[in-house]
Amino acid sequence: MEVSQAANRLKQLLAESGFHMDHPDPRQGWEVFKQFANEPVNCADDTLHCEISISERTGTERCYFVLSRRFEINDEEKFYDHLEIVRLIFVANPTEAVRQYRMSLSTGGYRSLDAYFDAVESLPAFQVVAADISWQCEVKAWRAGAT
Repeated sequence: MEVSQAANRLKQLLAESGFHMDHPDPRQGWEVFKQFANEPVNCADDTLHCEISISERTGTERCYFVLSRRFEINDEEKFYDHLEIVRLIFVANPTEAVRQYRMSLSTGGYRSLDAYFDAVESLPAFQVVAADISWQCEVKAWRAGAT
C-alpha cells in the first residue's frame, strides 16, 4: 500500500471490524491498529507509537490515547524527504486512574511488532485506558513539510 492510502486503509479496517467511531472501544481499536501495523507500506521506514497523556490543548483538560504509525519518506535519490503519520486518536475526560499512568512507547528497540504489542499490553496504563471510559475517536493523517 502507498502511504497516501494508509489513513483510508485504517478507516476501512475499523469499519470492517464493526468499530463505532461514535462509541469507540479502545481494545477493539487496538486490535485493528495491530492488524493495520502488520500491513506493508511503501516507505523508507515505518515505526509505531503509543501514547497516553493528559493535555489542555483545547482549554479543557482531556485524556489522550493515541496510536500512531509514522512513515519516513525518501526522495528519488533515497535521501530523507519528510514524515507522514496516521493516528488513531481517542479522547476522554481524564479519570484519576489515567492521571497515574501516563506513558509513551515506540517500536524503537523491539525486535518484532509482536514484542512491541506485548510490551504495550502489559503496561498498567494500557489496562486503564482499555477500561470502560467514555471515549471519542478519530483517524487523522498528518504530513510534515515536504521539500
